[in-house]
Amino acid sequence: MTARVGVELEIKNLVPSNELVQLYNKAKLVLYAPYLESVGLMPLESMACGIPVITVREGGVRGSIIHNKTGILTERDENMFGEAVTKLLFKKEKMQKIAQRGIESIHNFWTLEHAGERLLKHLNRVMEMLK
Repeated sequence: MTARVGVELEIKNLVPSNELVQLYNKAKLVLYAPYLESVGLMPLESMACGIPVITVREGGVRGSIIHNKTGILTERDENMFGEAVTKLLFKKEKMQKIAQRGIESIHNFWTLEHAGERLLKHLNRVMEMLK
């Protein structure tokens, strides 16, 4: 199917982390369309590399992607998804802004340090409830 429309497709499995970072950094966009993924690490990894993400508005990505700020959320409809890709590819300034905001989002919320702080806050709240 991809050869018919002039697209070269290579599917890779179990890609080592250093190669994965190189692949993200070569990308213009990351397209992500899972079914109800709970968190979705791929969009977060993409954002960390400064690569804009277009994803389906389902599951955990609704909490990690802010529409038109840190990525693009679309309905599960191939025409809408394709239209979002086409529109963003022709708006370089918007792509750059989304990429920058994605990096900022990762640094401001999605680091291990921030996760630890949130966990500690929840644990302290539980401890207070048990007193």
